[in-house]
Amino acid sequence: MGRIEQAAHMTDYRLGARGYGERYGANLASGASEGLFANAILPSLLHQDPRYFYRGSGTKGSRAWHAVLAPFVCQGDNGKSQPNYSQMGGSLISAALSNT
Repeated sequence: MGRIEQAAHMTDYRLGARGYGERYGANLASGASEGLFANAILPSLLHQDPRYFYRGSGTKGSRAWHAVLAPFVCQGDNGKSQPNYSQMGGSLISAALSNT
């Protein structure tokens, strides 16, 4: 939510410093819950490693493609690539929590 929605009274937040504080707190809680679920809880339950692994060899195109795919593909505990379900699930859980 941005300042335009706030100024036009399109949000449930109050105007002024108190509304800013509420909005800031909600965004902080949303980011913290996404980090907790996407980087800690779901990767351990789904046996995934969500870290970015640097690729130091190959052509510039193959390394660029690796960087583009990194948010969507991760390594499992078995060492094989798999869809990054923990990141997707963490985002969904965080969105559901912030909507409640």
